[in-house]
Amino acid sequence: MIIRPNRRQFIAATAGASATAVVGASAAWAGPTARQPPNLLLILADDLGWSDTQPYGGEAFTPNLARLASGGQRLTHFYNIGKCYPSRASLLTGQLNHRAGFGGGIALDTGTARGSGPYRGYLAPETPTLAELLSRRGYRSYISGKWHLGEAPEHWPDQRGFDRSFGLISGASSHYELLQERERTRVMARDGIPWTPPDSGFFSTDTYGEMAVEMLRDHERSHSAQPFFLYLAYTAPHFPIHAPREDRARYRGRFAGGWDLLRRERFARLRELGLIDERFAQTPRPSGILGWDTVRDRGVWEQRMETYAAMIERMDRSIGQVLARIQAMGQLDNTLIVFASDNGASHEDVSGRNLHRHDSAIGDRGSYESIRAPWAWAANAPFQFHKDTPYEGGIASSAIVHWPGGIASNRVCRERFHFADVVPTMMELAGQDVEGFYGRSMIPALRGETTPPRSLFTAHLAKAAFISEDWKLVRPGSSAPWSLFNLADDPVEAHDLASREPDRVAHMAREWTSIARREGVRGIA
Repeated sequence: MIIRPNRRQFIAATAGASATAVVGASAAWAGPTARQPPNLLLILADDLGWSDTQPYGGEAFTPNLARLASGGQRLTHFYNIGKCYPSRASLLTGQLNHRAGFGGGIALDTGTARGSGPYRGYLAPETPTLAELLSRRGYRSYISGKWHLGEAPEHWPDQRGFDRSFGLISGASSHYELLQERERTRVMARDGIPWTPPDSGFFSTDTYGEMAVEMLRDHERSHSAQPFFLYLAYTAPHFPIHAPREDRARYRGRFAGGWDLLRRERFARLRELGLIDERFAQTPRPSGILGWDTVRDRGVWEQRMETYAAMIERMDRSIGQVLARIQAMGQLDNTLIVFASDNGASHEDVSGRNLHRHDSAIGDRGSYESIRAPWAWAANAPFQFHKDTPYEGGIASSAIVHWPGGIASNRVCRERFHFADVVPTMMELAGQDVEGFYGRSMIPALRGETTPPRSLFTAHLAKAAFISEDWKLVRPGSSAPWSLFNLADDPVEAHDLASREPDRVAHMAREWTSIARREGVRGIA
């Protein structure tokens, strides 16, 4: 069954994946066997590190993601925007984040002045969502989980094409309750009506999966003649890091070696899995991160990572329940499934918010903690940096695509994809013309076909990147100079070649600027 294969079986299966072939060589594809357009399942984790799941060398027990990986393809470079809401905006519209309305921050529904155009801070009404587009092709659309694309009711998912909706409208909250901070109100809603969790028995990850299953049951009862699109958007493992005690207990002592050892272990497993090679050199520990042997409160640090891993396992268990429901419907082979994270692991230290109750153990209700920069550095192995940066550790998600009816299984695809590719991919399968998107269909590459070269553009709050062929231009802030990396030789961005290649920098900067002007990025000279 999907939900609970034992650990020994899973580890053996994962170890065998090291001989995985690479898409782009000779990939056989049997062709679609579906009698109707495929169902579509988009699963999004929140602030998950590149190598946090077992298909990518992580410690968290994720047998359901492992099954998807062995029955589908592991993607190594699925580019996002580096932060929650601009990534989600691109993911659901097929456009870059500025065109979708998220060049800056999010507009709060508390009297805060909203921006305009590319900086309005809510999903642009003139930019249709995937749900709105699919409704024209006869699909029923459902969302369970985090929205974070507009906090005023007129911007909620029930107003943007979703037939059923449940979850957190806001960006983050306690996983045990609807937490209210002094400066903002957190909102959950069900089918367009504000919803408050019960006083006990609520855990967000579990409830998102349960509500998704309820929606699928309703679909089977009342709309089985139509294909479905389900957007399952977890808030795990976003801070505050929360997990039930029984889940945390399974990881007790697992991280006693600290982040230096953990990162080395992940490098070793990633090599065994065939996901990285000798070009992925281990980079020195960042200057702001202490060596584990100098840390005094190691027990507290261990608890943070134990809770984080438990969150990921709990999410996988919830995913398993949704997959089991689709399997019971007889639709698993005819469902395209995409799993990814909205950005890299988060380095954020949230202690300054003063929301942690000091009588609460890390992971319990009332605690408010994060894994912080040291563990995020390990979680994003083999890359450097983290969420909210334009480096690979911030914007290059690992991802899994599963569709037995349409793509080969148990393969690694090293093609560079973008979050904006999801909409044209799914619209192509729905039988719709895919012109007019920033993204392009992923299906040819997933079938092993040679695809035309492309460039990839990133801009959000003065953080910028531009990838052309194997070259990457990076600028972490408006006052910083451009850095240049050759990703073919240096995929971990360890060697800045800008001073050696000034002409290339100038040329790529002009290309980035041209796209930035077109998209409405502010501050372009």
